[in-house]
Amino acid sequence: ASALLVLLSLITTAGFASLGYLINELFDIKDDLKAGKLNKLVMLPPAYTAMLFLLSVSLTFLPWFYLPFSGVSMLLILAELSAFILYSAPFARFKKVPVISNLLDAGYAYLFPLL
Repeated sequence: ASALLVLLSLITTAGFASLGYLINELFDIKDDLKAGKLNKLVMLPPAYTAMLFLLSVSLTFLPWFYLPFSGVSMLLILAELSAFILYSAPFARFKKVPVISNLLDAGYAYLFPLL
């Protein structure tokens, strides 16, 4: 039972990591094009990009049908997803604000998954 919990925890962690990467790449498309930087999502057919998002969302959330789930889990999941959005989304674009970007990055990359 504990080996299954570890495996499902690793799967959801991979899902969160890939989802965060994809969200960041999606919101970086305009800036990357302006800067002449390669954005991998631009190179992919839209159906392939959609499949990557679906796979990432599945890896992120399906393990939670078995993993222990509580109000605290829900808050941490929402905090993780919120940090991804606040870091990357154009309305906030905190990735360009030095201290805030460091805090959000540390939150979604280390703190929330650890908790």
